[in-house]
Amino acid sequence: MVQRGSSTSKPEKPGAILPILSRWYERAKLGSINVFNFPPNKHPARDRIRKLTKGSTCLLFAYDERRLVCEFKVNKVQRLLWKEFQNAKERAFPSGEARFPKPNEWCWIIEFTDFRVYERPLDEEEVRKVFLEVLGKSASMRPLHFTQIVDERLIDIIKTIMLILQLIEV
Repeated sequence: MVQRGSSTSKPEKPGAILPILSRWYERAKLGSINVFNFPPNKHPARDRIRKLTKGSTCLLFAYDERRLVCEFKVNKVQRLLWKEFQNAKERAFPSGEARFPKPNEWCWIIEFTDFRVYERPLDEEEVRKVFLEVLGKSASMRPLHFTQIVDERLIDIIKTIMLILQLIEV
């Protein structure tokens, strides 16, 4: 069992688990987008999304497939008014609730780099087991179709487990 809590003096860099539809990552695989937009006038993770910094890792959970399918690195996080969003619009893809803002609306966006699709995605049950071992029972019950800010330690553990599972299946 993984030990909970951190004894390090340096705080962990925050990362995130973001909900997407599979058509979003199918589009991102083509390399034509580098902006992740949140639904207009919403406060993702109660605006804690602003804690993400350049280099933070975001894991993407395709809720229509019920699995973690890809990741990207954060370049910049910002809240844009409709007029400002027009410059980012061509580099984004509306999907599900995350439609583009209309006049008099705003939205949070993440400009990203290093987009990568996992060879061996982690299904929802496997993700919940990791949450249970690392963060405890209450965390393992969280709905994965909402934005979650998590520490980099959890992201590293999830990525390590995916790599091990990929090697076992070879």
